[in-house]
Amino acid sequence: MTAEGGCSASLIRTGTPQRWVAAWLVVLGGMSVALAPTAAPAQTHQPPSGRPWFATVSHYGRWAALAAAGGLIGLAVTNHNSANDTFDRLEGFCQGDPSRCALRVAADERSSIYADPEAEAMFQEYAQLRRRARGYLLGGQLSLVAAGGMFVIDLIYRKQEPKNIPLTPLELFTGPQELGFRVRF
Repeated sequence: MTAEGGCSASLIRTGTPQRWVAAWLVVLGGMSVALAPTAAPAQTHQPPSGRPWFATVSHYGRWAALAAAGGLIGLAVTNHNSANDTFDRLEGFCQGDPSRCALRVAADERSSIYADPEAEAMFQEYAQLRRRARGYLLGGQLSLVAAGGMFVIDLIYRKQEPKNIPLTPLELFTGPQELGFRVRF
């Protein structure tokens, strides 16, 4: 709190990470629409490919979901660390003068708040950062589950067998006048 009673700039959060999450959701939605097969013109008749549209989307969308999971989990870690820093500041504030951290009953008579507005502002910032971290972590986990599901869908509906799974890079060979091995990557 400043001397005039307003919040200092360090206690105000802009909400910018929420805009990034919204942007990621728009990108993922746009990719799913863009990658979905479109109807062919009535004159041309092509045989069905045997792969449903969601298999095509999952082939590319899994990477976007995996990137979104990494970004959201990174945001969760950042917000969690900021919440811990804010709580440490609140503890230091209260240890400096314990009378400033006295609690009083809130207007709803079901909860209590700090009597000092500066301590209450720090606590509210801490609570908001914890809620954000929890939301980002949940979003990251859901994105990770979606990416895992898309990997499974892609394995089920793939067009051909992969060349090197299970990985056996060492290939031994013999012939009429040859003996050797090859390492494939």
